[in-house]
Amino acid sequence: MGDDCSSPELSRSVFFNSIAMALSLQDLTVSDVSGMIAAAIAAVQIFNPVALPVILLGSLELTNSALTLSAVTWSVLARELQSSYWPSILRTDSSTTSGVLKSVSIVSWSKTIAKLLTAIAAVVTPLGLYEDISPQTTPKLVPFHYIDDKSPFGIGTPPREIDMRFSRICGGFYPVGCPNSHTNVTSFSNATGIYVSGDWYDSHIPQYVINSFESGISSMAPSVSSVFDIQSRYQTWAQAVESNDTIPIDNNTAYPVSVFRQIGSLIVNGGIQLLEGLVVDLQSGGVGFRNHTAPPWQPFGSTWSEDLLFIQPDTECVNLNLTLDFNVPRSFSLGGSGFSDLVLTDRGGFSRIQQNSPLYSTNVGSQKDPDMFNRAYAAAWVNNFLSMLFLNITNPAEYNNSDSGAFQYLESSVGKQFPLMRNGTSESSFSFLQHAPMSVNIDSLFGYYLSGADYAYPGINTTGFNVTGLGDNFTDPQPALYPNPFQITEENFTAAGAICKRTTQYDYANISNIATACGMIYGVPQRQILGNPLIFDPGSNWSIPMYTCATATKALIKTVTFQFNGSDDLSGLKVTQISEKVYPDGTSMPLWAVENTNLSMSDVAPLWGLVTPDTARQINISSVRQEGLWLPGTTDLGSLYTVPRYQNLPGVNFYVDVLAGMYGSGYDTFDYSGASSYALLHQWQQLTQTSPGSAHMMNLIWTDLAANYVLGTRSLLSSLEPLSTGNSNNVREKRIHNKRQDEAMSPNFPVTLYERRVRYHVLYGIPAFLLLALTTVTLVCATWSVIRGSGLGKMRTLLNRTSVGRIVNSSNSESEVILVSGIPSRKWIRVAGKHRITLTEQLNNHEVSDKNNRNQQDSLLHHTD
Repeated sequence: MGDDCSSPELSRSVFFNSIAMALSLQDLTVSDVSGMIAAAIAAVQIFNPVALPVILLGSLELTNSALTLSAVTWSVLARELQSSYWPSILRTDSSTTSGVLKSVSIVSWSKTIAKLLTAIAAVVTPLGLYEDISPQTTPKLVPFHYIDDKSPFGIGTPPREIDMRFSRICGGFYPVGCPNSHTNVTSFSNATGIYVSGDWYDSHIPQYVINSFESGISSMAPSVSSVFDIQSRYQTWAQAVESNDTIPIDNNTAYPVSVFRQIGSLIVNGGIQLLEGLVVDLQSGGVGFRNHTAPPWQPFGSTWSEDLLFIQPDTECVNLNLTLDFNVPRSFSLGGSGFSDLVLTDRGGFSRIQQNSPLYSTNVGSQKDPDMFNRAYAAAWVNNFLSMLFLNITNPAEYNNSDSGAFQYLESSVGKQFPLMRNGTSESSFSFLQHAPMSVNIDSLFGYYLSGADYAYPGINTTGFNVTGLGDNFTDPQPALYPNPFQITEENFTAAGAICKRTTQYDYANISNIATACGMIYGVPQRQILGNPLIFDPGSNWSIPMYTCATATKALIKTVTFQFNGSDDLSGLKVTQISEKVYPDGTSMPLWAVENTNLSMSDVAPLWGLVTPDTARQINISSVRQEGLWLPGTTDLGSLYTVPRYQNLPGVNFYVDVLAGMYGSGYDTFDYSGASSYALLHQWQQLTQTSPGSAHMMNLIWTDLAANYVLGTRSLLSSLEPLSTGNSNNVREKRIHNKRQDEAMSPNFPVTLYERRVRYHVLYGIPAFLLLALTTVTLVCATWSVIRGSGLGKMRTLLNRTSVGRIVNSSNSESEVILVSGIPSRKWIRVAGKHRITLTEQLNNHEVSDKNNRNQQDSLLHHTD
């Protein structure tokens, strides 16, 4: 029993099956097959010179070790035997080197080496051959055509309506005329309120304003987009209902508005993805605007580069050095959502806090350095300091006592834990743990983990720190977890967000006020005991890292390298490289501009874009010449609800809406927590272990939301058209059905085409190179010998003199005369070559003293006619 496993038959079967698998034809390349063929030919070349003399010997009949043949037959036989490999194999007289003339020995060895190198080179040299698809050295000018996106994003992006235009409406609390608008609206206020009067409200954007903010792209590549080449994926129409207390918009006609609709999430797939109107960079974060076109399809593909406008997020995160630690009760089933023993653990965020409040700059030079890290750090410091006051770890300075100071005591140490659950209960205000414990939580509220920790009686919040109202669930009077002696409330924690964002709806809409979103990240719980890091099983211990993060967005130009191959649609196009555009000097950098609106952020979202120096002097804008522009705005007014916005100007709204949405809750977006996606959860768990990883996670979420929100409408074909008119700004509808017309009308652009080429690995050519070197030396020496007189006549004479038949015939006087005279072969054959000669072997033991006689005679010659 069991011996069958080691039987010889089975072992042989396994061995031969392994050989068959190792030699699978599917694994062989053309060069491998060529080498195998060459090896087979080399083997045949060796086999024939060895086998044929054996056959020849078999045809000869020896009588008493004697063989009789004609003289000419002896010559031919000697040639066949001596030219084979047998002299070298048997080490006979003709293969010896002792006593041989040096030049003869050198030539003999050279011939042997040449044969060996030839055999090796024949096998090895083909192995270095391989094929690849390589670019042509010179780009070719070709036309471009629109390519369709057949993915869900292409299908889910409705075609543009021809008369869809941009619209702009200003005023946060009452209608206000937008900058440079033809709107006829005035307002006044008195003791009874604010009143607005006017004839009508114009949502159109004047053409000269559009031209001004597109003027800068005239000096750039035709593929670079402007703010007016950015459109919402989903657009609709709105119409204000006329009433006595409102001013009609556009004479009560419908005007366009943009809408956010999420099609899907791209994060799990990662990489650089191409969607209808976008290059989506899920490696570094950001979206590039491009209405996708490509050159004519080529069998081996093509590649080219374009400059594109990108908007990318920039996030900095700071570790609070505080963690939320908890256990999963053993009474809960595998994957249950319960938790117990929730504590706040000091990892240095309290005990090692900097005891001086962080400083930050608020000057107008923020376009040079928006100071994102210090924004996040200031928020983290405020959050931790207020938490310490709430927990009575330390004290604040007294407002009415200038001699007092904070941090007069500090009652915490690294590893100290602060319970957030009452003994014997599962009550906690940290609600997301109740519903999705194994996930990421992102919130714009700071200090949320302390909510409800100071409740004293059911339904009574003694300090006003109330977010969830969980205290109402207590049926019996409960002591407060912490007395909160300094009366820290939710309102106090809003200072962390304010010091981070710095821009509010009440600030001026201009170049100095950058749209920034801030909030807290509660990372994916990290398992503290051995086990699967993604299985929330009973009895396991977990720790949640916490970070404060700040995110802003930046517009800049990047160079994108495309490769087009495969199918003639968007699935055949891919990006091979994205790099920031390099400028030779400061004067060649783009000139960016933002409106000086003289209005607050609550009233208007400022226009921005690329301008020329002349434009910068003609309209009221602020400009800066640098690689990119930090985009203006405030996240106080942003939203990602799937309801129509108040205007259709996505280029100035979408990035603010996305910033607000990614840190908000209750928005109509994909579930980015990871609770409903195992793959996303695994990715988030890896990233939220560190501050840079958490920042990258936020950049990916921003990029994913932006890809669902907007698209670009400019391509290389846009150079055929005038600047936007404000009435029809999307070329997608025009391109989708006119591929041939596109190529006929399109100017030619340089494209590198690919072709199939045969290449070679030089190392495999070493035997061939050595053989070539030996052949070259041989050719030089042969040429030199011919010059010295080694002609055909001399060669013929020496060949005849070394013929075995002539040498044997020279043993008698007649033959000797024939040999010396050097008569031609035909005459020698006729005169003496047909003489019968017998070679026999005879042992002679007689010693002869005469020096003129041979010491030992091994053979006797018998001549017969």
